[in-house]
Amino acid sequence: MTLERSQLILGYCFTPSVFASDEELETYYQLVAKPFLTVAFRFPDVHFTVFFTGPLLHWLQSRHSEYVAVLSEMLKRKQLEVLGGGFFAPLLPLIPSGDRLGQIEELTTVVRKLFGKRPRGLWLTKGVWDPVLVSTIAASGLEFTFLEEREFERLGLPADTAHLPRLTEFQGRLLTIIPFHSRLSAEVATGQLDSFKAWCRQPATSSAGLKGLFQCLEHPEDGRQFSGDLGAFEAFLEAVRSENLAVETVTPTALLKRPMNLERSYFTGTTYEELTSRLGLPAPSRASLQSWKQFLADDPSANSLYNKMVYVNLLVSSLRGDKYKKKSAYEDLWKAQTASGFLGMPGRGDLHAERKKAFGALLNAEVLLRDQNTFTEVLSSQDFDLDGMKEFLFQGQNFNVYVDPVGGQVFEWDHLGRPWNYVGVSGGSGQLQQVFVDRLFRTGAPEADASTFASREYKLVDYNRDRKSFQLLAVDQLEGETGQQPLRLRKTFQFSRDKVEVEYELELLGGPSWEGWFSSELHLTYPEPDLVTCREPQEAGVTSRVVLHDSAQKSLHTWSWSWPARLTSLDGALLPRWWLILHPGEVWKCRVSLELSEAE
Repeated sequence: MTLERSQLILGYCFTPSVFASDEELETYYQLVAKPFLTVAFRFPDVHFTVFFTGPLLHWLQSRHSEYVAVLSEMLKRKQLEVLGGGFFAPLLPLIPSGDRLGQIEELTTVVRKLFGKRPRGLWLTKGVWDPVLVSTIAASGLEFTFLEEREFERLGLPADTAHLPRLTEFQGRLLTIIPFHSRLSAEVATGQLDSFKAWCRQPATSSAGLKGLFQCLEHPEDGRQFSGDLGAFEAFLEAVRSENLAVETVTPTALLKRPMNLERSYFTGTTYEELTSRLGLPAPSRASLQSWKQFLADDPSANSLYNKMVYVNLLVSSLRGDKYKKKSAYEDLWKAQTASGFLGMPGRGDLHAERKKAFGALLNAEVLLRDQNTFTEVLSSQDFDLDGMKEFLFQGQNFNVYVDPVGGQVFEWDHLGRPWNYVGVSGGSGQLQQVFVDRLFRTGAPEADASTFASREYKLVDYNRDRKSFQLLAVDQLEGETGQQPLRLRKTFQFSRDKVEVEYELELLGGPSWEGWFSSELHLTYPEPDLVTCREPQEAGVTSRVVLHDSAQKSLHTWSWSWPARLTSLDGALLPRWWLILHPGEVWKCRVSLELSEAE
């Protein structure tokens, strides 16, 4: 490839949250999308490559059709190219292959209808790459995508070809990969143009004659470069124009139309180190050797969302007969697959909000699939959290409860009428807060768990689908005054329309009598913790019944115990403790009940 002038691809990706309200999108439009186009339109000799999420394009069409009209005019004069991609900006390698194809084709359809032309290239959210994507992207009729230059540098290519587009292949499918420079892109966004100008002055050789600059604009504050006193965007375009004799801006399609003999290379998947770098986070040790998907292992909350997404995908894809219901369910499922639900938006601290909205969308999809006229409550068992062991699920009219045999704990409790998970992922803290967490505390160490029941795997000893109940059992060594002694703990779960009951049986199997406390901890996550009130406060810290009023969800949670407990409430957790004396061979029993009802 012989270059008379250096080639410059200028890319701008408009990716506000897919859960943004009309008001939030209007703010984004006024501060980011509109000022970008206002300035770009005044530079007809500068070419741009843009990406818009599907929800944003729909919103622009309905609220600011004049914006779409200007984009169309720029397309007609070949100043602009619109890219395709995932409709809801997902991490494409993270989601099932059918959803990948569906999201890409959905956005392709919207772009074609709005602008009369199919996109030819694809933008990868967060630049996350996996070789398996070649098949999906090529099957979608798209011809190229973009990867950071460091992905090219890892190939160890000769200097004179290191920064040129290359072909890659997977199972006979071909795709063109175009490099872009992330560091230089970040400098340009903040008005630092020294490195850019230095590049412009280099000879237009094949080793340095192509630069791709891409900026992802996620928040209103990202628009500061387009307007106001900073004016970094306009200053940059003036610099590009002043280098017209040495630099030529091009769209990717125009570049690839030129005669090129593209060589083939095989790009490895994105590393965990690269992903954390793009998110502005410190890289864990050995991250350079790990797959980007390692973040699921390091973030239990993200992993819980992923597991739920996989499960709901199976439900939606298996629906037969009602194509309208299936289409609506897919829309909620795809919306929940947005990258911001798993990773947040860098530097903004809004991961909690994005994640709970994503989880809510999955619950909406699940509810949509139910036939309310024929639905019956059911107890089932399968591996819901993808850990190689079967968990238990009770599906009720108003709520779902998931129980893990590890710890015998509830790891997900979904309120379906007003979609919310009271346990686990909705907290966004990275640490799962579960329900029915069993702990024992001996008199000499009231703060240290004297057992490991909370992390021990329980054995299933009884399972009755008709009665909607099952029984778990574990034996653990209990720390006593004279050392370890065996304790058997049996938990029986019983479900009904609006109630969950857990009956405990504790039996000391040997050794001297044991004195201390037993606790079944209840860790809950509320949409608005400040709006949760206790309807029946306990007297002197001892109670057999507590009613929590969740005003945000307009629901009542009635917790009751067959034995009065000393209760502590802390940050959404209920921590009941029962004083007991266990004698070998005797069984201590207690029943814990939860009833869910609508608030008046």
